[in-house]
Amino acid sequence: MKYWLSIAFATITIGVSAQSKIVGKVTDETNQAIYGATVMYKQDVTIGAHTDENGNYLLEVPSGKAILIFRFSG
Repeated sequence: MKYWLSIAFATITIGVSAQSKIVGKVTDETNQAIYGATVMYKQDVTIGAHTDENGNYLLEVPSGKAILIFRFSG
């Protein structure tokens, strides 16, 4: 069991090191923050975040080019 856990930890560490953080802020045309907008990584839509009350978001995506999708209803 200990052997399996150390392999899993090593795999997780390698995967995390190949990540990039993307931070940003979603605003409307009057520069007001948009709370609750969805921001998704197009290449894998299971990676996403919602904006906070200040319109800020943080995504961790695989390194390389990233295309983001923004959605908001309201």
